[in-house]
Amino acid sequence: MDGVIIDSEPLHFESDRMVMREFGVELTDEDLNRFVGVANPQMWAELKDKYSINITIAELLERQHASKLKLR
Repeated sequence: MDGVIIDSEPLHFESDRMVMREFGVELTDEDLNRFVGVANPQMWAELKDKYSINITIAELLERQHASKLKLR
C-alpha cells in the first residue's frame, strides 16, 4: 500500500540522501528514481559498488533507518 495511501518517496529519498552525504555523495531525484520499487539491500549494494563505500550493506541499512527516525 506504500504510495497508495501516502506518498512516502520524499521521506525515502531524503533519508537516502542523508546517508550518502556522509560519504560526500549528493544524489539527485533522477539517481534515486531508478531505485523506486527496488529492495533496499539491492539499492545499497549498487550504490556501495558505484561509489566505493567501504562499510557493509547492513551498516548502510542501519544508517538509513536512523536517518528516517530523524526525519519523522
